[in-house]
Amino acid sequence: MKSAATPNRVVAIIVITFIVFGAWWISRPAPSPFTLQARWDLQGSVHGVAFSPKGDLLSVLVHIAPPVDRLVMTFWQVPEGKPVYQNIVVGHKPKVFYWRPISFSPDGQFCAVGYHEQGLSKVVVFSVANGHRVRTIAMGKGDLASVTFAPDGKKLAFIYDDRVWFVDVASGQKTKTNIVSWFFVFSPDAQFIASNVPASETVDIYDAGGRHIRQLRVNRPSSIFSLYAATFSKDGQRLLCVWREGWMPSGRVEKFRKWIFIWRTKDWMLEQSLPLTPYYHPYVVPATGSPVDISSEGAIVALAEPRLSDLKWALWQGEQFISRFIKFLKIPEPPILPNQVSIRQIANGQLITKLQRFGIYVTHCAFSPDGHHLAVVYEDKHGNGKVAIWRIR
Repeated sequence: MKSAATPNRVVAIIVITFIVFGAWWISRPAPSPFTLQARWDLQGSVHGVAFSPKGDLLSVLVHIAPPVDRLVMTFWQVPEGKPVYQNIVVGHKPKVFYWRPISFSPDGQFCAVGYHEQGLSKVVVFSVANGHRVRTIAMGKGDLASVTFAPDGKKLAFIYDDRVWFVDVASGQKTKTNIVSWFFVFSPDAQFIASNVPASETVDIYDAGGRHIRQLRVNRPSSIFSLYAATFSKDGQRLLCVWREGWMPSGRVEKFRKWIFIWRTKDWMLEQSLPLTPYYHPYVVPATGSPVDISSEGAIVALAEPRLSDLKWALWQGEQFISRFIKFLKIPEPPILPNQVSIRQIANGQLITKLQRFGIYVTHCAFSPDGHHLAVVYEDKHGNGKVAIWRIR
């Protein structure tokens, strides 16, 4: 009897092994389409990154802390991560506005940087060929942000004191428009400018001459929306916008999540709207914000999401649960959680993958124009930047 039972037991073990292996094989996660190509550490905090039009260079803007207190820029080869021109001095004792301070010209010959130095807002244009300064555009004492080249490459556009300005790159001539904005994007053919202002749930559409032609609005009951990213599709037929929804049924924001809204440019009708992320507690968003970027094809989006698997967050949730029954118990605010980049499909919000984390917080992420690479900037506990280049299959 004992010897007869042994083969049966072996067969049972083999069958169970096959069942378990088969279940794992069916439910196993798909291989990530993102492969780490290069990674390097920086001395100082990163204030902006931008890919060249061909995607072969990455410009990184770094503020080296006092006593050096200097703003420098380095061009890095992609995907090798090797410096071409390193620590080009942009300014001293600078103040940098985080919203898109750096941009390449469409032909890749120039790179422009916006910052504040010695009481003045400035935009400096550098030659990519040799790293030399080509032109310095001095404004006044107001805030300057959202530096970008017009699609024809002849004009540089930026926001100064909440207005869009154009500057002729060759002559330096400045032109102030009537477009009130804190963030704007051009359509590929420069036919449209999409603009947003703070505390606004609208996107205003202007034509090439600055004439207002349409206002797009997002609205949900008991919610407030803030624009986080916007881009036109390559063919110019769609405008894609990522918004942060703050759900506030009781008059204060109780949780956040991200949405995607897509409008057709031929008639400006809303084509798609859906949530991209689950709701998150407002305390879990780090001081660095929540970086977002949309791929050039408009198919995927990269966004920083908090790591809710963190033990400190689980402990705080337990304390909150206990405090419901012990009213006098004072629960401190939860710790700001580390975050990591999630890649989601725009069509349905489905999570594709979560990228490995190399620092505490994600401060920037940017897709290359050719759609082949994603640059992610992390920040360590000392405030220094770490850059990773991911290859997209």
